[in-house]
Amino acid sequence: MTTILLIGINPISLCLGIDCPTQREIENARPKLRDIAGTNRLIPTWFPDTTFALTSSRKVKFPASSKYRTLRRSVLHSERVLDSIQRVSEETGESTETLNKRATQIMDRMASRLHMPVVRFMAYFFRKVWRNLYSQVTVNEEQLMKLRGLAEKGPLVIVPSHRSYIDFLIISYIFFTYDITIPHIAAGEDFLNMPGVSPLLRRCGAFFLKRSFKGDVLYNAIFTEYVQKLLMLNCPLEFFIEGTRSRSGKMLQPKVGLLSMITETYFDGQVDDINIVPVNINYDKIIEAEIYPNELLGEPKTKESLEGLVRGSYIFRESWGKIMLKVGEPISLNDYVGGFVGSNKSLDPFKNKRDRKPVNMALSHQIVYDINAHTVWPGSTLVSAILLTYRLGISKQSLIEKVGWLQNEILTKGEGLDDWIVGEKPEKLVSQCLMHLGNCVDVRKEMVVANDTGIIPLAFYRNKLVHLFAQDGFVACAMARHGSNELLKTKGIERDAVIQDAHFLSDLLAVEFVYRPNPQDAEDFNIVIDKLLSSNVLSQDQNSMLISEGADTTFYFYCGLLWPFIESYWICCVVLLSLKPHNLNKKNLMSRMQWLAETLHREGKITFHESCSIETLRNAIGRFGTWGIVTTTKEHISLSPDWKNVETKLTALYERLSSFRKSS
Repeated sequence: MTTILLIGINPISLCLGIDCPTQREIENARPKLRDIAGTNRLIPTWFPDTTFALTSSRKVKFPASSKYRTLRRSVLHSERVLDSIQRVSEETGESTETLNKRATQIMDRMASRLHMPVVRFMAYFFRKVWRNLYSQVTVNEEQLMKLRGLAEKGPLVIVPSHRSYIDFLIISYIFFTYDITIPHIAAGEDFLNMPGVSPLLRRCGAFFLKRSFKGDVLYNAIFTEYVQKLLMLNCPLEFFIEGTRSRSGKMLQPKVGLLSMITETYFDGQVDDINIVPVNINYDKIIEAEIYPNELLGEPKTKESLEGLVRGSYIFRESWGKIMLKVGEPISLNDYVGGFVGSNKSLDPFKNKRDRKPVNMALSHQIVYDINAHTVWPGSTLVSAILLTYRLGISKQSLIEKVGWLQNEILTKGEGLDDWIVGEKPEKLVSQCLMHLGNCVDVRKEMVVANDTGIIPLAFYRNKLVHLFAQDGFVACAMARHGSNELLKTKGIERDAVIQDAHFLSDLLAVEFVYRPNPQDAEDFNIVIDKLLSSNVLSQDQNSMLISEGADTTFYFYCGLLWPFIESYWICCVVLLSLKPHNLNKKNLMSRMQWLAETLHREGKITFHESCSIETLRNAIGRFGTWGIVTTTKEHISLSPDWKNVETKLTALYERLSSFRKSS
């Protein structure tokens, strides 16, 4: 059997008679990476940080948005804003003079005031910060050079993954380093609660928006006009399409509100093209590692404040490993919309505003898919995945061997060959990661085990790779529901039954994982099964699927990635069974689900502590709403009449979900 591995962009065949690439060959095939946290040898030894801050981005054209008074006048006197003022005045009876004052206040509170001297000071400051926090901050330099050329031709929209507050800072720092115009960054109004900090963020390009302004006609008009004016002035924008930091470690489903405002600028002919740039920011260890587990277990989100920032100063006493930022291939709206409309000839988003919605939805999923496609596989992800597979503990030597095995599993999928795991020996990865993950694991007499408080943080790092094996997991869990390991290795399961159950799981967990550019496309699990057959994970006897000899580790690894999510949906179904004939306040329902999950875990009736995650439980309620099982209003949730009155339907769903859970 021949395995094709992609080293950079060059295929290397590992088969009989062909040598495995040497370390030098691998290094030569990797994209050019640069560590921007260390001292740049091109900068003189004396006062290198000061020299860096004063000399970087000197050739960059200062954006027109820096003339704030001119920009504000342009926004507030635009047809869109004036029409909204007139409309609100007619609906509420407020005078236009009062509304004009309110519009000015909204604009002043919202808009950035990009000021290059402040940017240079912050660059000086954060150059020292990165050196203290991280051993490396690495970027793929070739793609950044391409962005510099694109930024001169038309507006750029940077769309990074969002796992940490560091995300807000690192993109601007890198653009400053590479002489690319600093982006204007969409940030939540929560940051305005940090006196002394929010003015600095504003001067570095941040503009602040409400979490929700549905129904606020005036605010919506001003915000939309402001964003579109920035694009028309060729100012780069940066926003997080997930809407918030992912507490679970995996990509969240996209939010299309701000994206729709951006594409409207193009559809209305105000700009010739927009290049959207997906970026994946990857961490060995995130600074919020101790906060996220509490939030996932139901504690209120920690609000941004100056006091919180001061309390967070402990981060300077710890080592946080590496950051690797991967810039993806820009998506030209000209090219993307042309292709989309070409395959959907009934749509005309330029003339018909209703036709823009399907384009924006498809584009948002493409962006999220592209961000995921540029995932880096740090050691913390590999080690966490193995530790959560062997929850009762694993010897350090076995852990090293299993990490090496997982490296190969990722490599055989053509992933990660230009990233950290190439050339890194498993021994080194494990040693470094046990240091970074010290609070999450216990090491006793050469045995390594995840401790009780470490399960959810480890799940955060593991979840980075779930999308890569999601389809394999659907097939594996579909087989595992039918019987014991012995049965699966001797008699097997009918192929058609496996495919049917895999489709059910794929539909159930549709909002959990992003592994296809278009989630509306039908999945062909025959192809997935054929790949598992060719890789000897499965074998086939007539029409029965069996676990291949020696493939138990791989098969149950795939299952273990999905079982925690299935268990969360099962918990949700248990609560819904007790909902008849009541309806509950949404907040109370989530509290009830989480209380039940925690109780069942303490009693040993559910296996996975991460199944108690509020994020996954919310997704389960949302998915059951899509299926028509529950009806939601602004504040309440109740069973839909079709499910409330037919008790056997909900019971059948409960029993089916039960069959997919990990057997004891």
